[in-house]
Amino acid sequence: MHRVPPGLRKKWTILFMDDAATTFTPGYVRYALALLVLTNVLNYMDRMILSVVLEEIKAEFALSDTQSGILAGFSFAIFYGTVGILIAQLADRYSRRRIIALSMLAWSAVTALTGATQNFWQLFLARVGIGVGEAGVIPSATSLVADYFVPAHRSVALAVLSTGATLGVVAGLGLGGWMADLYGWRWAFVIAGIPGVPISLLVWRTLRDPPRGLSDGRVQTNDAAPSFIASMRILLARKAYVHVVIGGCFANFVLLGILPWLPAFMIRKFNIDTSQAGFFFGTAIGLGAALGAVLGGIAANRLVKRNIDWLVRIPLLTSFLYLPLYELAIFSNDVAVAFVLIFIINVVGGVSFGPMVAAMQSVVPPATRATAAALYGFSVCLISTGGAPFLVGVLSDAFASVEAHGSLQLALAIAVLLSAAAPFHYARALRWFRRDMADLDGTSNIGTRGQREIVAS
Repeated sequence: MHRVPPGLRKKWTILFMDDAATTFTPGYVRYALALLVLTNVLNYMDRMILSVVLEEIKAEFALSDTQSGILAGFSFAIFYGTVGILIAQLADRYSRRRIIALSMLAWSAVTALTGATQNFWQLFLARVGIGVGEAGVIPSATSLVADYFVPAHRSVALAVLSTGATLGVVAGLGLGGWMADLYGWRWAFVIAGIPGVPISLLVWRTLRDPPRGLSDGRVQTNDAAPSFIASMRILLARKAYVHVVIGGCFANFVLLGILPWLPAFMIRKFNIDTSQAGFFFGTAIGLGAALGAVLGGIAANRLVKRNIDWLVRIPLLTSFLYLPLYELAIFSNDVAVAFVLIFIINVVGGVSFGPMVAAMQSVVPPATRATAAALYGFSVCLISTGGAPFLVGVLSDAFASVEAHGSLQLALAIAVLLSAAAPFHYARALRWFRRDMADLDGTSNIGTRGQREIVAS
């Protein structure tokens, strides 16, 4: 029997129960991964459209850069991260594919409704709605992939999953900018929300849940999932996981956090139009990260056969490059050079993503994987996708006496300095990585209550 959280009605328990499938053909696993990639494309496409039309919205609603930063960051990120942890608790117990399908239907509807907003607060609430809707996807999808693929192939599978995010960035910036130029920013949101409806039905009907721990040879029943408090105790006791999460937050501060401001910065500095900004940024960011993710996954699979520590070494080595490359891009006076540098930055960032997520998923018990992904997502939202756009907006307004693009340029240059914290934390994670992996069989000092909840059935 499934353990029902207090207040959860029986009909909802049935709705979210797992499938009974226990084995999958290689062809089906590839199909499932492709479908999850597609959900990730729509996930990032719908959230990224705001970035390329932010200048138009700012002008229409007479917003300050601080208000724009709130819309681009905190309005989405805080609710996305907070609700993500709560939904992850369901994803560690119940049907992950149904959670993904319902989440997709919800955020697609709100994305389309964003086109009807008339002021700052309506747009703020729409961004909150998109964040809440999208919160159920990444923890559930990451957990599914970890159960579909054995550890030796997990980093490349997670890297492939991440290409959905980068392709979504391409679609959100490129197609969003093009549609905004043709039909206006409102219709860009409406059109972007439509594809999520049929894809959510496809997920509901065809995606299947593997038993948790299947790929690790430690199948656990859903009743083995610990409570929220016990999950937090277990995860926070794993020092490798904690430091990978913190390192990932500071890396994503520049890879994701300042991203919403880059099209606006290039439009101000080089006087290019919305569709040009969307196309060039979609190419530089999306394709760069996708190429890097695939290369990183392949490299990690080969290097891990020699030494499992490469799951952490790869993000550690790449994190040294973010600060100098970004500063060069921000202060470049040639638009082509700036875009090339941003492309290189995202190749480097993409290389680190698969190994980083694989490292996190490899040091936590299978029954806490969705929660581990959600806690990482919450931390990234708080520090990176939420904090970074807000910080840049505040700094830009503080430098308002400087010429239009100069204030934003100074704000971006100061903000990217925080990426220097990433290598320190990845180095700390490397120190604890092997020890935490060795403790997965229940020998770690995580407290007796957490141990009992992990192994109970």
